Amino acid sequence: MRVDDVIYETTTETYSIFGRVVAVQQGPIAARVSGPIDSITVNVGDRVKKGDAIVSISKSRFETDRKRIAAQVSRQQSALKNAEREMRRMKSLSKSAAFSRARFEDQEGIVAERKAQLVEFNAALQRVLIDIRDATIRAPYDAVVMSKNVELGAYVSLGAPVVSLINETALEIEVDVPAFRLDELKLGAAAAIVA
Repeated sequence: MRVDDVIYETTTETYSIFGRVVAVQQGPIAARVSGPIDSITVNVGDRVKKGDAIVSISKSRFETDRKRIAAQVSRQQSALKNAEREMRRMKSLSKSAAFSRARFEDQEGIVAERKAQLVEFNAALQRVLIDIRDATIRAPYDAVVMSKNVELGAYVSLGAPVVSLINETALEIEVDVPAFRLDELKLGAAAAIVA
C-alpha cells in the first residue's frame, strides 16, 4: 500500500449568502414650513438633480410678514437714530448748568433698549427670509421620486413628508453573514453577486 505525499496549499471555499441592495440615500423629504401647496414640479418616477425645486409652498403669508417686519426694522432704526442724537445733544451740554445726569442716564437706557429692539426685529426679519427660502422644497441629492405625498392646493404641516426620494446611483449591498464565517472574511476579497 502506497500513500501519496502530503501537500500543503491554500484552498478556497465558495458559499452562498443572501443579501439585499439598499440605497445609501433614500427617504421622505419633509416640509420645513406649513402652508398650502402652490406647485408640484415632479411626478413619481421623475429624476431630479440636487437643488431642483420639487414642491413650492405658498409664500404670500411670509411675504406679508416680511413687509411688516421690514417696516418695524425701519421704524426702529429711525427711533434709534433719534435716541442717539438726543443722547449726543445731552452729552454736549454736560458742562452747562442745564445738564441733568439722571436724564442723560435715562437716555442711555433708551438707546440701549432701541438697539436691543432693532436686533430683535432684524432677527425676526431673518427668520421670515429663511421661511421664504424654505417654502421651496429642493432635492437634497440626485434621485428618483418614489412617491408623492401631497397634491396641489393641499395644506401641508411643518415636518410632513411631501415626496420620497431614492438615489439609485449610490447603492450598498447588505448581507447577513453567519457568525462562524466572519473569521474567513478578508478585506478586498472578491465576491460574485448573482441577481
